[in-house]
Amino acid sequence: MRGTRPRLVAVALGLMAVAVLAAPDGLPFGESSAPPERLVLPDPPDLL
Repeated sequence: MRGTRPRLVAVALGLMAVAVLAAPDGLPFGESSAPPERLVLPDPPDLL
């Protein structure tokens, strides 16, 4: 089982990257100060 530790490290880094990308203000999910309305994605602005 030589490749277990690098795989666990890769999975941990991937989960941290997903958590950082999912939290816009860089806070953990439970400590986010954003109101619930902000979590809903707004309509994309018209680019034309």
